[in-house]
Amino acid sequence: MKNVFFLLIVSFFFSCSKDKLSKNECEDLKLAIINMDENALPKLINDLCHDLKPIPATGDDLGHRQNINILMSRLETNCTIETELICYACIKTNPLETEIKVTVTTDTGTYASVIDIATPEADKLSYENIHK
Repeated sequence: MKNVFFLLIVSFFFSCSKDKLSKNECEDLKLAIINMDENALPKLINDLCHDLKPIPATGDDLGHRQNINILMSRLETNCTIETELICYACIKTNPLETEIKVTVTTDTGTYASVIDIATPEADKLSYENIHK
């Protein structure tokens, strides 16, 4: 019984999302951006968004402007991926989407893409799409 309890605790610990990616996960994220890998990107980006729920504020009824800044900061400081906000909640889908330009620099070149982030009114941010 102790072993089962221990395994449950360990699996819970490792399944939790985080604010920071490991060095290997950052390398995976960079490679996924370079290759525009729709299979790898959702989990990697969503791990960084797990706690970014809306907090409406004056001038930001949607409540995600600060969360977008936090996500961009996490990408920059944790994984050295350059970011630039293209537009906040500007894609008129349901939910609205925010566009962030991400740039990865490697020994072989500089690669830029745009990541669309779902910016829902009542839920956390999440990965939606990548494009040029």
